[in-house]
Amino acid sequence: MKKLPNHLSYEFVVFNGSYDQLVQSVSSGINDAAVGDITITADRASQVEFTMPYTESGVSMLVLAKNESESTTKWVFLKPLTKELWFATMILLPIHCLGYFDD
Repeated sequence: MKKLPNHLSYEFVVFNGSYDQLVQSVSSGINDAAVGDITITADRASQVEFTMPYTESGVSMLVLAKNESESTTKWVFLKPLTKELWFATMILLPIHCLGYFDD
């Protein structure tokens, strides 16, 4: 704030309510902005504009994008690598192992 060309006056106010109520207070103009660990959801993003997060919480969730059959999901571990890379691994790994145990 000190490096800005003009002085900006501000006041931090403690908000006692839910995150949805906090976002609504900014959306309705009761508060000018909100600072905190507010999760960006589609509903909240439709009401106010969020800045890009400057840190990551490290918390993530892994879910299926659609209801896939069991036969498809049991091979999901193969998806991170391309077919060519899996093929090269299957060819080179035995060759490496043969050289390792050759002594």
